[in-house]
Amino acid sequence: MVENAYPYLASGKMTQATFQSLGPKGIIIKVIRFEYVKENRWNLGFGDFKRGQIETNKMTNNGDMAKVLATVAAATSAFLEEYPDRIVEIRPVDEKRKMLFNLVFSRRWEQIKEKAFVFGLKGNQREIYSPYQFYDSFEIATTFDL
Repeated sequence: MVENAYPYLASGKMTQATFQSLGPKGIIIKVIRFEYVKENRWNLGFGDFKRGQIETNKMTNNGDMAKVLATVAAATSAFLEEYPDRIVEIRPVDEKRKMLFNLVFSRRWEQIKEKAFVFGLKGNQREIYSPYQFYDSFEIATTFDL
């Protein structure tokens, strides 16, 4: 699942990681951030770092999407290994990303299910993830006690 990822630098508490995307558009600094939501829930956000903030609403198209997503997966895996009692929420910011995440989860399901429990959400309805369903958002944990 996390093969061919970029090397990244994580903060001491693993709540933020930075790496460089390399492609036809040059070097683009990317940031992955796990933000506290409530209790043991943390939201995954990532995007380009520009003007001192993370731009999550634009797709850079630097020709390395698979490697960028592998890096996000590696950082998420490391975050959950460090904090096994936490749940990572993935709430796509637009329809393109919703389609992308559904595609990634379904294509990589055999690898993902070996390391994590995944729930899919359709609106507010939560169910155990199925690669044959389409979801609005996702929750990932290393334990089933959600």
